[in-house]
Amino acid sequence: MDHKRTHGELPGYYVEVALDRISGKWKGLILYALMTRGPLRFNDLRRCLPKITHRVLTLQLRDMEDAGLIGRDVQMTTQMRVTYALTKYGEALHPVIIALEAWGACGIDPTVPSHGHVDPAAELQDGPLREGSPSRQTMRSVRSRSASEAVEAIASS
Repeated sequence: MDHKRTHGELPGYYVEVALDRISGKWKGLILYALMTRGPLRFNDLRRCLPKITHRVLTLQLRDMEDAGLIGRDVQMTTQMRVTYALTKYGEALHPVIIALEAWGACGIDPTVPSHGHVDPAAELQDGPLREGSPSRQTMRSVRSRSASEAVEAIASS
């Protein structure tokens, strides 16, 4: 009998698969923008993330589309209109992204110098939030709580 394990049987393998699909400097913010604001056109995403380059946004969107996280809706009118939205598979990440946001907010200590690191959440510009998303005030209030208290506060908001 062969006791060699396949990749799918290794402990934590599917965690690695999931992290691989959402890893990247901008993917979390793109997912967050689509989750909180709903379907967006390319330039709307660029306005949400003003420091992202055209090329990087294009590459990230293609990668996320290939992973099945987002869909690309092309409408031919007088001008081609492309809208990006979460797929059902991508929507399933909603509680994960919100929990990651709460966890990240709890770990921010304003007394520690950033050493030149940019807080990627600070890159997301204010704009209208989609119904059902936690408010910015709720997200600000979680910074002083433990991760479990923060997730509970978001869930109850």
